Amino acid sequence: MTSIHTIPLLFLNLGGEMMYILDQRLQAQKIPKDKSMKVMNDITSIMLNEKFLGELFKPQEVYNKQALRKLFEDLAHGSIMRLNSASMDKLYDLMTMVFKYQVFNAQSPNDVILITLNHLDSIRNFVTCLTIQKQVDMAHSMVMKMYGKMSPGELQTIRYSLLNFFQDLKVRVSVLLRFGVQNSHGDFIIHTSGAVPPGCEVPGFIRLFDQYGAVAKVKHFNADGDYTAARDVGSMELIGDRVIELGCNIDIVAQQNEPSFVNFDARSASHSAELDKIYNEMTLTDSTVESPSVRSQCQQEEEDLLDLLENS
Repeated sequence: MTSIHTIPLLFLNLGGEMMYILDQRLQAQKIPKDKSMKVMNDITSIMLNEKFLGELFKPQEVYNKQALRKLFEDLAHGSIMRLNSASMDKLYDLMTMVFKYQVFNAQSPNDVILITLNHLDSIRNFVTCLTIQKQVDMAHSMVMKMYGKMSPGELQTIRYSLLNFFQDLKVRVSVLLRFGVQNSHGDFIIHTSGAVPPGCEVPGFIRLFDQYGAVAKVKHFNADGDYTAARDVGSMELIGDRVIELGCNIDIVAQQNEPSFVNFDARSASHSAELDKIYNEMTLTDSTVESPSVRSQCQQEEEDLLDLLENS
């Protein structure tokens, strides 16, 4: 099942995940603050370029996986930092698996919008230039204009389309292993507990109605899970409480929920330690020595992205 409106959500959410990872690596490598800010500003400026977004939001089929990866490789190299091939592979694996996990765990069709807005909120906080922050606001407006009035069925079709795109992707991610939501084979683990989706009731009751449509009897059954009442509906305003954590930086969410980690067996612990070592080797190099005209190069990246988008 596919939708011709899948690409914008795919791109914006993966872009948000890329920003989380780049920010973490810039801090880990102790890159000077002025250069880190330039990287985040430059990449966001290119990613949310008005002309590029205009092409992105046109109804179209989902790109093939190679084209999408090339799109993000060009984007990641749109500033003064460079990733080698191995680091780019690690970056893309992290981006795609974490977003797949978020879509997989969406409780209701509207959650695909809220996940996107969480990513846009974080991108806005990463950038320091007012002009670029306005680009983020424009992206929010475009998201709401396209998806805000869609029916639950239309949004669910988009969710299915996203999951179909990620169907064969099973890369182990250390934070997901620690969180107890992924096993050592790369499959996600579904926990039958937690808050039920908005508009739903906690399972465990069967209502029997009489001939007049009134409830005549209520039976109770064991739902085999620790369910709680539905959460609030998240805000879709420019600034508001999205309610859900999906779409937020998963490393920060994991730290805040550390005591609730479950199913973290010895095998998963071993895989997690190995993956932490691999991803900590992801490196960014400063390209200012090689490229004196960075802004010109960024403009060329914008043109390359548009060319790739039109030819996909």
